Amino acid sequence: MCTLFGRELRGEPFMRLWDEASRELVGALVPTVADEAVAVVAGVAARTTEGSHADLKLLLPPPLYHRGRTHGRLLGVLAPISAHGWLSAERVGALEIGARPRDARPRRGLTVYDGGRK
Repeated sequence: MCTLFGRELRGEPFMRLWDEASRELVGALVPTVADEAVAVVAGVAARTTEGSHADLKLLLPPPLYHRGRTHGRLLGVLAPISAHGWLSAERVGALEIGARPRDARPRRGLTVYDGGRK
């Protein structure tokens, strides 16, 4: 993540990494993961100010239990779907989630959000 954004992200609010259009959805996903102990997998687009683009996958697994509580921290993974030469040379301005709630459909207990890679 620090390499994508070209800076140290420790102490920076997670929501600040997302574009304005994505903040509402991401802001709803995070408490859902924490409160309901469910995992989320989503497509994410990363764009640089130079115009480069990469498709990423976001995985937010259920939170770890610590002393019977789940709201301590969430761990997640944000990984590129394929390698791009610019990933260490250009800085991402903001992330865009590739899904919108109207595109959701349940599948055997998992909610699938269409979007992301096409």
